[in-house]
Order: sequence, then C-alpha cells, then structure tokens
Amino acid sequence: MPSGRSLSDDVYLLAGLLGEVIRTQAGQDAFELEEDVRALGKAFRAGRHAAGDELAGRIAGASVAEARVLIRAFTSYFQLINLSEDNERVRRIRRREAADPDQPRRGSIREAVRLLADQGMGATDVQALLDRAQVRLVLTAHPTEARRRTTIDKLARVFAVIRDLDERRLLPDDIGRARTVLAATVAELWSSDEVRSVSPTVLDEVRAGLVYFGSTLFAVVPRIYRDLEEALAATFPDEPVIVPPFLTFGSWMGGDRDGNPNVTPAVTEETLTLMRDGATRFLEQRVTELAGRLSVSVAAAGPATGLDDLLAANRDRFPALAAELAQANANEPYRQLLTLMRQRIRSTRENAQHAYAGAAEVVADLRQIERSLLAQREPLIVAGDLHDVIRQAEVFGFHFARIDLRDHSGRHETALAEILARTGVEADYAALDEDARFALLAREIANPRPLIPAEPSGLSPVAQEVVETFRTVRRVLAGDHKGAIETYIVSSNEAPSDVLEVLLMMKETGLAGPGGERAQLRIAPLFEQGETLRTATATMGRLLDEPVYRTALAASGGAQEIMIGYSDSNKDVGYLASSWGLYAAQAGLADQLAAAGIPFTFFHGRGGSIGRGGGPTNVAILAQPAGTVAGRIKLTEQG
Repeated sequence: MPSGRSLSDDVYLLAGLLGEVIRTQAGQDAFELEEDVRALGKAFRAGRHAAGDELAGRIAGASVAEARVLIRAFTSYFQLINLSEDNERVRRIRRREAADPDQPRRGSIREAVRLLADQGMGATDVQALLDRAQVRLVLTAHPTEARRRTTIDKLARVFAVIRDLDERRLLPDDIGRARTVLAATVAELWSSDEVRSVSPTVLDEVRAGLVYFGSTLFAVVPRIYRDLEEALAATFPDEPVIVPPFLTFGSWMGGDRDGNPNVTPAVTEETLTLMRDGATRFLEQRVTELAGRLSVSVAAAGPATGLDDLLAANRDRFPALAAELAQANANEPYRQLLTLMRQRIRSTRENAQHAYAGAAEVVADLRQIERSLLAQREPLIVAGDLHDVIRQAEVFGFHFARIDLRDHSGRHETALAEILARTGVEADYAALDEDARFALLAREIANPRPLIPAEPSGLSPVAQEVVETFRTVRRVLAGDHKGAIETYIVSSNEAPSDVLEVLLMMKETGLAGPGGERAQLRIAPLFEQGETLRTATATMGRLLDEPVYRTALAASGGAQEIMIGYSDSNKDVGYLASSWGLYAAQAGLADQLAAAGIPFTFFHGRGGSIGRGGGPTNVAILAQPAGTVAGRIKLTEQG
C-alpha cells in the first residue's frame, strides 16, 4: 500500500538535506545567509513590503563569494522543489484514478478514446483514424540551455528515491536509508559544476538530448502504446483495433542551422552517427534481455517450426556463435535466434558483415518470433516483453528519431544567386521580382543540365556550406542513415520561390531528379510572422499549381508539411493577433489542401512560455481549428 506521503514531506526532506549540505560544505555563515534571504523573500511575498527593501539591500550588499553561495543554494533549492512538485503531480493523478477508476482522467488516453466513442466512432472508424495517424514529437535544444548530463542523472536519482518512498509501505529503516542516499546525491549536486567550464558544442547538445531517449523515452513509449491498446480493448471489447506505430520522434539537434553557424554538414553527419550508435546499443541490450527471458523449450512447448528458415539463415551468418548456442541452449530455439539477432544488431552498429539493412528487418524478425509463439499457443508470452521490444524497434529504429534540417531562406538565395551568376544563367537573381524568380527556378528544376560544379571552391563560404549540406544529406541517406532525415524546413519563408530554391538545390545535388522526380526530402515552409501567415494560402496555392513542385511532393510521400511558428509571430504582432493569425492561417491552408486532395501535417513550433506557444498540450491540440489535425500533428518540445 502507498505510504501516504505529501508534498510537504518531500519539501521538508529535500530542503532539509540541502541545508545540511550547505552547513557541512559551505559553513554555518553560508547557511544562515541563505536562510535569511529565503525568510525575507517569503515575508515580502506575504505582503510585508519592508522585507522587500531589506532583501534588496541584503542582495546589493553581498560580496561576490556570498552571491555565489546564494546562486548555488537557490539553484539547488528550486531544482529539488521542482522534483517535489513533479512527484506531487504524479501522486494526485494516481489518487484521482484510484478514487474513481471508471472515470477517465482529463487529458488521458482513456478519455480521448472515450470521447471518440461518445461521438459515434466505432472500432472500424477508429482503426481508419489510427492507420492514417501521424504524431511526431520533436526535441529542440540550444547550447545555452543544455544542462550537464551529470546534473540530469543526479536529479533523476533523487526523483527515483522519492517516488520509491511513495510506492510502498515504509518499514522503520526505509526513511533513514533513503535519507542517506538522498544526502549523498544532494551533496554531489552542490559539489558539481552546474554548467560546463567551456561553452558546449553542438555535439554536447546532441549527447545531452540523447540522454532523454535512454533514460526515459525508450522505456515510457511502450507503456503509452499499451495504455492506448488497453483503452481501445475496454471501449471496443468485441472488435480488435490494431495500433500501428504512429507516435514517433524527431530532433532538431545537429540539424537546425538557422542562426547557428556551428551546425555544419560535418556536425550533422556526426550527429547521425551518435544517434545510430545510441539507438542500436539500446536495441541490442533489449534483444539480449529478451533472449534471456524467452527460454521456451521444444521439450515443454513442442517444435517451433515457424523459426526454421530464420534460424538457418542466421546460423549461416554466424556459424561459430551458432555452434556455441547449439550446445548451451540446445532445446531453446527462441533464445538461440534472439542471440543471433543481437549479433546482427551489433554488426549493424559496427558496420560489420551481415548487418541489418534497416530497423524494419529487425521488426520483421521479431514479428516472425511472435507468429511462431502464437502457433505454439503462447499468447501470454507474446503479450509480455516481446510486445514492448517490437514497439521500441518500430518507434525508435536505428536512430531514435528523424532529424529535421532547417536553414534560413536568405542563405539559399545567396547560394543560388552566386551559382546562377557564375554559370551565366542570371546575372542578378536577387534583383528579380517574385514572378521572374519563380519562373526561372521552375525552369531550372525541370532542366537536366547541372548548374553546380563538382568543386564549388569559387563560391563564398555561405554558398559552399549550403551546397555541402545538401551533398552531405544525399551521401548519408544513401549510406548508413537511410530514412534518418525526412524534412527540410525553410525559415523566414516569405514567397513561393523560397521553397523552389530548396527544390533546385535538391535537384542539383542528387536529392531529386529533373522535374522534381525522386525527391528524397519533403520541404516544409515555416510561416511565423504576421504577413507570411496572412499570405500563406497564396504561397501554397502558387506552389501546388506548379508541376515540378507537385511532382516532388508526390515523390517524397505525397503529404505536405507546413510549420507554423509561435515565438516570432508573437514578437511580430503581439499575443492576441498572433493567436488569431495562426488560427486563420491553419484553417485556410487546411481547406486549400483538402480541396486539392493532399494529406497535410501542421508542425507547431511551440513550447516553453506562453509567448512561445507553451501550455498544456492536450488543451492546445483541442484548441486547433476544426479539420486541421485529423490524426496528423507534429510538435516541438522546447529546450
């Protein structure tokens, strides 16, 4: 049974431990300074205005050493209080669900499924919705916001301990033992640098972001899918609904070069390598664990004939390992096969012989194991760890997430202006009006003649980097990172030509053929300022009427992605006008694309403060204009 702990218990425990650490490591004077400042702050907030003046004087008169102590003390304090509040939120949610288990929690998956059913959707309708659904959560980060991995790990350890205190009935010594672990961790936090001694690089940012996949998302996502499956089974008990892997992840880390000159083509390639290494390591670990658990014996369960061909193929790939397994696990075909699969995943990470060509092959092998177990009347085993590993392979693949590339339209214009002048096609591209630019770009996209020389050394650094970015993308997509980059976002997209400039660069670097054929990336214009939002439908209408663009759109999957920005539109026209502009633009674009028969996804660049579009995600989704989501949405997770 739960322990009955409260927010006050957590705050008292963690704040008390921090006080002990400050006294022990910084001294009694430092502790008294911190307590004094904290008491004055509480008094001022309670309405005693004289305390505010005293607090201001105390801060103004603090020495550098005292200011440093206060900054560290209150940074640590609020980190710990935030964990206490997070724990209280979990506590309250669980308390509500325990009090009324038949009533879905507001904003929960159960509530969403119940609402669909209440609105008249049957199992067939929900299945059709899920089959076309696409939900992608995109991680963004900035080097100035990235916390050190050691800080993240220590805070996670603190949270795990206070959650554990909630989860079980406490024995007399449990609080004392937990207190010892927490005291050590809080002391580590106090004694560690909060930020790096040198500015973090883009790859530091990438590594920090990947921590969240390994520490949280890889384990949590299968539980989210299970929540949905359970909700559907409860709502439609007689009509099974199959849940496809519609929830996936994206990342801007290592791909967002708009305003960040440190995101070079080489950095993007190294980012993909780090992501591939991390994802395949986690998948290898999960398959290893699964091999240890699927000890189904032919002596107990009968022959697993469904594995014969797959086992034979993998034994041929790794004969020495297969011979060892034949001795050690003679009657355990699943354990043998999964161990051989683990070796293939390891070969994939190491770029060795017999590597998997893609994560889909891993999923196919796991599905074959699933079918074989079902044939042996083992549905309970299928519903266990195997089910979750299949989900992890489907959702995270070999890279955890797909990288979005983003760059400013002005850089594309600069690069093309130089290229067109150098080849004699157009002496002053920048001086052309929009109609002339659009016609020129469409003509050159259709023309098979190349414009960019094999060696672009005569171009400016900006133009060279733009060209090299596209060439790098083509190379990595043809190599170990197939499918790891899907979308190219055009920042400050003000006109249809801004999109065609990217398509021309794709054609010139082999990412698309003449006329837009075989386009490997979908191009997403970013509408984020008042005027661009008002003219968004005109921009897209011009593009959709252009054959080379329609050809490229069809080749890249047939769905149009459009990004809308909250932060810049707020700064441009204010919160209210921005909200209305975003609403009206989406409604108009959705009608336009639906009339053209083109599936679409709006990518919402939101998160953080209200000025950046932040707020409860479920409320934000429900507030979108009717017909603009329809099962497809993409969202950023800021910072």
